[in-house]
Amino acid sequence: MLNRIKLDGFMAEFDRLEQNITELNSKKNMLEIRLEDSNRLVKLYLNKEESLIEEKESLLATVDQLQQTLQEQCDLRVENERLRKEIIHLKEENERTAEPKPQGPRYLLWETGPSAQLHPATLYFNHF
Repeated sequence: MLNRIKLDGFMAEFDRLEQNITELNSKKNMLEIRLEDSNRLVKLYLNKEESLIEEKESLLATVDQLQQTLQEQCDLRVENERLRKEIIHLKEENERTAEPKPQGPRYLLWETGPSAQLHPATLYFNHF
């Protein structure tokens, strides 16, 4: 009977250990699942981070291009304004040079100076 009591004790202990092992295996499986989920999330976030870094670099390049375009537009505006002023100046100069000048033989005498010799027909018409 002593063997029977020991055997019953061993069987009870064995059942308790087996139950603990089953519980531990169940917890271990749950932890492995959580680890797999965590690893998937890490990969997901790493991919997302990489994607965001690429997007950031792309946006920075776009901002640089926009800044360059704005600078070129400002330079063109300055050049355009300079050209407008130059056109106005040239128009004014053209108007000054296009002012009516006296015409006719007397003007030619004044224009060419005293050393110019007029054709006799011109002298004839100046008399009248």
